Amino acid sequence: MRDDRLTEAWRLLNGGDWWGRGDSIAMLNLEIEGGFTAKARQDSRTLRESLVELHQILAEAGQAGEDATLIAAELRKWVASRM
Repeated sequence: MRDDRLTEAWRLLNGGDWWGRGDSIAMLNLEIEGGFTAKARQDSRTLRESLVELHQILAEAGQAGEDATLIAAELRKWVASRM
């Protein structure tokens, strides 16, 4: 039972709602949505860093999908360029 739930969790965390193009979580731009405030910029950075961390967890478990890997690579570049 536990393995089934874990498999389902990995599947959901790898899905299009998280990593797809368009209106997925990874494509949210909280800076724009938040009106370019300092808080919105920080929220956007935190989201991107969290998604990179989530991808790392997926990859270490051998569960990272192709879309997640591509988008995480883009997010890593974005995070690195703004340090």
